Amino acid sequence: MKYVHKLLFVMLLLSTSVCYAGTPIKAGQWNLQTPAGDVTSVTVTLLRKNEYYFYAPQHPISGVYTWDGKLFRITKPDNPRMGGFVWRLQRDHTLAMVEETPVPISGMKLISSKMWRLTD
Repeated sequence: MKYVHKLLFVMLLLSTSVCYAGTPIKAGQWNLQTPAGDVTSVTVTLLRKNEYYFYAPQHPISGVYTWDGKLFRITKPDNPRMGGFVWRLQRDHTLAMVEETPVPISGMKLISSKMWRLTD
């Protein structure tokens, strides 16, 4: 598992200088706010055009997401039980969770969570 995290860190460093035309969001540091008001830091990494890695340590949203032109859908969750997360890109370039995993997450509700990118 340590090897995977090191590899992802290297990918993050490389992706901050990579930009594909037409990508819907920028890689970098984002904040995730749940409906309960909890705020978590999320690192968004552009893997290739229309494919991103969202990483929040020990958080169920972590994994690879694919942009289908309308929504970000988790395609490879870090925790295989945590499939089902879907984010919608808002007009203000924030993300809103519109679907969450059907697996109970210790009472945590993430539907309608928001994510926004921290400024450079």
